[in-house]
Amino acid sequence: MFAYLGLARAPRMLLEIWEGYGNNVPGLDFRLALSVAATIAASAIALWWGTRRGLSLRTIMAAVGLRRFVAMDIVWGVVCWSMGIALLIVGVMLAVVLSNIFGDGQMRANHPIQQMVEDSGATGLFLTYILACVCAPIGEELFFRGALYRNLRQSFGRWGAVGSVVIAMAVSSVLFAAIHPQGLIFIPVLASLAVAFCIMREWRGTINAPIVAHAINNAVVLTLNVLMLRG
Repeated sequence: MFAYLGLARAPRMLLEIWEGYGNNVPGLDFRLALSVAATIAASAIALWWGTRRGLSLRTIMAAVGLRRFVAMDIVWGVVCWSMGIALLIVGVMLAVVLSNIFGDGQMRANHPIQQMVEDSGATGLFLTYILACVCAPIGEELFFRGALYRNLRQSFGRWGAVGSVVIAMAVSSVLFAAIHPQGLIFIPVLASLAVAFCIMREWRGTINAPIVAHAINNAVVLTLNVLMLRG
């Protein structure tokens, strides 16, 4: 998982170092294409590393809950996203409470993708959708609801079925929220969505529906940003 996170974010860090030495930064379209390629490569390399430990790719896919997609996965994905929106209300309430404690300034969310939406042309916008609605849902669900959730579930098995599920949901969801750049106050908001993804992963025994739900959520949020920033 750490290899995936590091590789997926490597282009941004390398470009910042490149710019720090006074070099010209490549255009936005190139940077977005590089991010898409890096995210795909990170997922492939992380899965390949599992095969180096003697596991077959089929075994790895089964372990993380990735199966052949069928039409019902879309239906369950919509159900999962709807459940996430309901839980989102709880997350927003917690965020408001934290904002009152730490200050209203902490409630201002900022995400690099907003700058991408503002500055990109048609090609860049297309690549932004690919990155946010295809690469991110597949990669993040593979590792957070797939590998991490499963390993936590097994590690805390001594706490019983309910206890291990609750701990796995809480830890994986908070970590998922923490890697996103919106700020600490927004961790409850993103974690509430992640809990819905975990519930569906546990219920269906697969990450297919969470991938669909994750993609729907990112598509809705990205489209709203496009309408507000480019409308």
